[in-house]
Amino acid sequence: ATGNVQQGLREARLAHELDPLSFIIAFDYGWQLVLARRYDDGIRQLREAADLDPSHPLPPGSLGIAYLAIGSEEVALECLTTALANTPERWDVTVSSLAYGYAVTGRTARARELLGEVLQRAEEEPISEVMLAYVYVGLGDLDEAFHWLREAVAGKDWLVGWGLQDPAFDPLRGDPRFDEILAAARLPT
Repeated sequence: ATGNVQQGLREARLAHELDPLSFIIAFDYGWQLVLARRYDDGIRQLREAADLDPSHPLPPGSLGIAYLAIGSEEVALECLTTALANTPERWDVTVSSLAYGYAVTGRTARARELLGEVLQRAEEEPISEVMLAYVYVGLGDLDEAFHWLREAVAGKDWLVGWGLQDPAFDPLRGDPRFDEILAAARLPT
């Protein structure tokens, strides 16, 4: 883990109770539930956030990850596709999330195609190395995932602290290299 998920969940719940109509608070509460691996509760809360701002990419993208975690593959891919369609910026995050979704559902050719698009775009603009690692985890290439996580830490990728809590990185937990990444990023293990 990379922090006190239960404390984050308590604070997000309190914020949501104080301001139930705030989109970003509703979203954060839903995502904290997902980070706590309370997927059904997270899905309900993220749907509520999506109702508050139907065109925002955060709820469908996060719903996609939660649905993947419970095995609802087609719904997950639909959500991740919606997130990409709603993305005006940070394209690398939503494309990589969709590529991850394709990878973990066995559609590896499509996942690699999207990964190629992200890598090609990386030649022209900054992208998140954490999200590259995300895709490689989905493809089962853990060595390459660790390579990109090391790059993310060295380059101070904006997603290091937040992203490493994601359930997609669960296959890396327990590997000493993951603890090394956390230590290098000065995050709790």
